[in-house]
Amino acid sequence: MDVRKKALFLPCVVMSAGLACNGITGVGDLQLVECAGPSCVDPASTNTFDSGPPIERPRDAGNTTPDVDNPQPDAGLPETGPTTPTYCAGVTFYLPYDNNTTATIPAATAPAAIQNGNPSFEAGKFGQAARFTDQLHYYANATNNILNPAVGSFAVWFKPLFNLTNEPRRYFLRPRNNNNNANGGPALTIQNERVMMQVVDDGSPTATLDPTQTQAAWSTTAYMLMIGTWNRTAPAGTPSLSITLYTPTQKLEASYTLGPWNPEANNAAYFRIGNNAAAVFDEVTVWNRVLSKTDMDQLAAATKAYPDACP
Repeated sequence: MDVRKKALFLPCVVMSAGLACNGITGVGDLQLVECAGPSCVDPASTNTFDSGPPIERPRDAGNTTPDVDNPQPDAGLPETGPTTPTYCAGVTFYLPYDNNTTATIPAATAPAAIQNGNPSFEAGKFGQAARFTDQLHYYANATNNILNPAVGSFAVWFKPLFNLTNEPRRYFLRPRNNNNNANGGPALTIQNERVMMQVVDDGSPTATLDPTQTQAAWSTTAYMLMIGTWNRTAPAGTPSLSITLYTPTQKLEASYTLGPWNPEANNAAYFRIGNNAAAVFDEVTVWNRVLSKTDMDQLAAATKAYPDACP
């Protein structure tokens, strides 16, 4: 073909393309149509001979599509420290039995009186524990600084040295009056197959665990947790006494709900530990409030002694 003819033919092709574009888009004379969206590239900025990256159009301020090419740093969740157990609040007495009989709450509180000597010490639930046979240790409570006879809770980790059969009366934790002849509040007591929170000896009000269940779950080789609570003005239908026992296999509970009661004595001059107890005691603790079920469950599941769990 003649060169002049070729030159005349080329504009014809371009014009044909222009007419095709015009027919499809409705835009005349090869005008560019601006597209929308965050991924649009400005054709004016594209150099077909430049191998560099295309220049992106600025994004619409209202576009919330993530920028995958420029990810923002993840702020992450706020850091939180360890949660303090709920049972930490309200402790008025704490005796860890770490090779001595001195309570650390109130600070450096030694027994005000001792009968039948001191216990021996051995491995406890946490640290050391005290083996009580027939010892009785009295801690002064003249101003209710240790135990409030009206409302409170106490707990002890213990390993009994006896099977739960026809047992004589054994006292674990017990408020006593000035003359040491009457209870100044409820006591954790065991007699025969009965494990009890008992206000008056041989009488009610008493919260008693089911003997059959208790015998089946009783252990003389592992530590168990016993918790007693009292609120002597609680109305009928709500617990004014409760006892909870955590054994290696189950949790046992009982309560007294027949209304308010009065202690056997008019004061609780002493908080006494032991009396024919025949058990290894650890972590004896008293509160000035009634522990909730959450408090008790957390205490039973604790993996640290009170000072470490409740800084």
